[in-house]
Amino acid sequence: SWRAYASACLRAGKTYEAIFGLEEALRWDPNNLSALKMLVNACQAFGDVEKAKKTAERLIAVEKTTYYTV
Repeated sequence: SWRAYASACLRAGKTYEAIFGLEEALRWDPNNLSALKMLVNACQAFGDVEKAKKTAERLIAVEKTTYYTV
């Protein structure tokens, strides 16, 4: 899976490749909270604060949807 690829990239220090993998994962499953959280962290590690912020806002919006409400 793209998330597994991204995890492996992060462990290897390949942050740019991890971001690519997470973006691909989110193309297939745009509401995947795990991928969104990983993307926030990867963007921060890469130094892309603006993208990290936008992704964090997206994550919060997804968490507020009825899909994740118990």
